[in-house]
Amino acid sequence: MRGCRAVKVRASGFSAFESVNARYAGTVSNRGLVLDERVLPQPKGETRLCSDISRDVFLLKLTPGLNPAVFDMLAAMGYKGIVIEAFGLGGVTVLHKGLRGIHRCLEDGISVVVTTQCLYDSSDLRVYQVGNKLLEMGVHRLFISMGADGVYAADGNEELWLPNLPGNMVNTTGCGDAFMGALAWAYLEGMDLKETALAGLAAGSIAMESQETINPAMSATALKLRMAE
Repeated sequence: MRGCRAVKVRASGFSAFESVNARYAGTVSNRGLVLDERVLPQPKGETRLCSDISRDVFLLKLTPGLNPAVFDMLAAMGYKGIVIEAFGLGGVTVLHKGLRGIHRCLEDGISVVVTTQCLYDSSDLRVYQVGNKLLEMGVHRLFISMGADGVYAADGNEELWLPNLPGNMVNTTGCGDAFMGALAWAYLEGMDLKETALAGLAAGSIAMESQETINPAMSATALKLRMAE
């Protein structure tokens, strides 16, 4: 399995690691080691270090009794992003006293993202009351990639689910990054919720059609054409 997808799920068992939400890179059988070349990244050019990635992002795992003052503390420490790992499907009930702190973070331009602590499946903030309040308070749009099942999208007015767009799968490396980049591009272009979700799906579809991590065919024109199919 690829290192960036490997998660340790057992403390002492021999099957200690699993490849979460990603195909295994190879198998060991009576034929020896059999690699799946479609999963392995295809290096091109010289390796370089991307040093411009922000380090000011805090991962907050929800626990019962969490002090809501933590959000004011994180803002004072200069963090630019907060990733909240919620319970199960998206339970954030322990945050009912911390909504003001989250609101202040959003007003200060700090990005707040909510995901789930569970390794598998996805989250849906609309299931619980506090999650709905988060959406109403400042999370303008919520997009949840559901893998082979497409994408779930929601804002303060509507929610929708869109299936994946067709494409010739060659390599899935970079599809997630392409999806996120296209969401940002579509938002800046002023697209509505459905168009933004379609842009993310179109980018993922184009990205998987190349052996390279970044498909040279990726462009705004290509995205719009794929969205129209």
